[in-house]
Amino acid sequence: GLVAAVGLAGLSGAILAAGGLPGRADARLLAEEAAVRQRLPLQAVCNIEEGRDLPPAAACTTPPDGPAEVIVWGNSHAAHLTPAILDWTSGNGLRMRQVTRSGCLPLLGSADGLADTDCLAFNAAVVAEMGQGPRPRLVLLGAAWTVILARSPGGDGTEVQALERDLAATVRRLRAVVGAETGIVLLGDTPDFRFAPAACHARRRFLGMDTGLCDLAPPAQAATASTIDALLNRVAAAEPGVHVFRPADAFCRAGRCRTRSSEGPWYADSHHLTPAGGRAQADALAGVLDAASVAR
Repeated sequence: GLVAAVGLAGLSGAILAAGGLPGRADARLLAEEAAVRQRLPLQAVCNIEEGRDLPPAAACTTPPDGPAEVIVWGNSHAAHLTPAILDWTSGNGLRMRQVTRSGCLPLLGSADGLADTDCLAFNAAVVAEMGQGPRPRLVLLGAAWTVILARSPGGDGTEVQALERDLAATVRRLRAVVGAETGIVLLGDTPDFRFAPAACHARRRFLGMDTGLCDLAPPAQAATASTIDALLNRVAAAEPGVHVFRPADAFCRAGRCRTRSSEGPWYADSHHLTPAGGRAQADALAGVLDAASVAR
């Protein structure tokens, strides 16, 4: 009995170390898992997790060897749109600089605690860097606005008012640094869900069940997302040369949002995009970037 128990424990450990029994999954399920685990092109170096130091400009400018004309600033929700942004910059012969920090709203002041001290110091360094040397052609600000608001201690609407006040002040201060010729684009919320769409799809497909509920679903926090859209539009309207991009326009119709294409998953978890999901925004984002660039 002891020998059998030891043998079973060893087998269980081997299965756990191997991530289960991959031989039970077909090639499409294994490809699905690989797509979910694929990293964004600059994520490992150019999206920092904590601290005040900026990611290195040389390693986080694409292509390298020159100043960036397009700056991507914000948190991981700005970073996961970089595949689409890189499509646009490479097609227009421009360099893109990613400077993002997880969980950090792109704000230069926050009296209500939406951004902590290290986050604010990081953001101040981002804007100071923009003021040195050639001014960028475009600055893109993005964040998981609704996700961070959902985690805030408020709930009576005051945190939304604080966000609008702080973001409007940030845009004005940014404009003073980069000048009137730089286009500013506010990146809206990517639709998020109460489940991980790729995991849901894989689980139901493995069990021989319909995957439709995973592949086309209503987003979570739809009411808050609508509030954020209106907030971003008001901030943009108050300052010349500011535009808004809504990722939901590319993914959603009539209150339901796609989570994948026939080639694979667009979501790595409940609210972060895979590289394929980022590229799926390319056409919709290009129109906004074209308009922001022409308006210089």
